[in-house]
Amino acid sequence: MGGTYSGDAGMRRIHASWVHRCRSAVFRRGHVTDDLPESSPEVRPSRVTLKTVFTACFGVLIVLGLVMALQIIVREVLRVRRQQLKVQRTEVCCHID
Repeated sequence: MGGTYSGDAGMRRIHASWVHRCRSAVFRRGHVTDDLPESSPEVRPSRVTLKTVFTACFGVLIVLGLVMALQIIVREVLRVRRQQLKVQRTEVCCHID
């Protein structure tokens, strides 16, 4: 196949070429069939590599760590802010002239 195919027309050409190859191979062996060879899941190589799995897992762990760190920082900032407000209230309350 000499060119790049796009869209449905391209897929039809690729499919027709594949069917032609399969049929010509069957004709050479001496029997004719219209069925395409079935692909077995045990024979087919995996499309997901260990690199992809580890990358996704480490990505999730990094995002989880960032979210937890942000939660701790926000919680601490709010705690300090509440303490400052309590101190301001007591100063306003107790300084009566």
